[in-house]
Amino acid sequence: MSENNIKDIIIIGAGPAGASTAVQLKKMGIEPFLVDSRGYAGGLIENAYKVENYIGSQSTSGSNISENIKQHLESFNIKVIPATVIEIKEDDKNRFVIITDSGIFTSKIIVIAVGTSPKIYDTVEKNLKDNIFYDLVTLKDHPSFNSIQRIIIIGGGESAFDYALSLAALKKDVLILVRGSSPKASGLLKKEVENHKKIKIIYKAEPNLINDYIENNQLILSAIGRRSALDKIRIGFKFPHPMAFVIGDAEHGILGQLAITCGEGIACANLIAKIIKKEKEIN
Repeated sequence: MSENNIKDIIIIGAGPAGASTAVQLKKMGIEPFLVDSRGYAGGLIENAYKVENYIGSQSTSGSNISENIKQHLESFNIKVIPATVIEIKEDDKNRFVIITDSGIFTSKIIVIAVGTSPKIYDTVEKNLKDNIFYDLVTLKDHPSFNSIQRIIIIGGGESAFDYALSLAALKKDVLILVRGSSPKASGLLKKEVENHKKIKIIYKAEPNLINDYIENNQLILSAIGRRSALDKIRIGFKFPHPMAFVIGDAEHGILGQLAITCGEGIACANLIAKIIKKEKEIN
């Protein structure tokens, strides 16, 4: 193992939770090593139409917050290393061995802030499987996005309705297919979507009927739910572990609350600082 690959602290995931942990550690004089599968900071918050639960943001867009996170890390000279974590295990020195597609790293402490991964929608016709997307950023990168007028969204939760408003703002016609008789989204978000002229909602759209609404070359955004992405990593140790911390949506599943994930990141960094200080006093 190269000495360059042995770190004191490795943070996995550069979304709001992981980035907040990294900045707080750096402020306290502790050097974090931050990796992310995409190779840049921001996380899924980049997809949000409006962020209204983060006091002081004044309903700013998720893309603005994502960009601010990147700039914040840069101001502290914190780099994001592109790496997808495949496995985490312990060695005979009680250190974590993090196996990634970019190499192997070792650390005394790990913070897992990998967020969520989407539930896969698999009832669509085979010829359309390549046209299903699970986040707005990837959808907009599709070569046909600018030429296609109507986008179909599958799902009735807050993510689906938030995506719909983003697409409507881009002058797209949006058809939301909801399996139930009412959406899970509620409050002001539900009201805004229901009253939007470019958005149509169809309820009781059973899986075997959804294909009736989908045309060839149709772009589809699936928002049927997300789960912790922690289950995509092979874990070779038992939780809870005094030197391993799982925070943000990786811990809660789909929480979707920016203020909570940032707060958890800061709290985690403070706890790590106490652990390091205690170890120094012992040694």
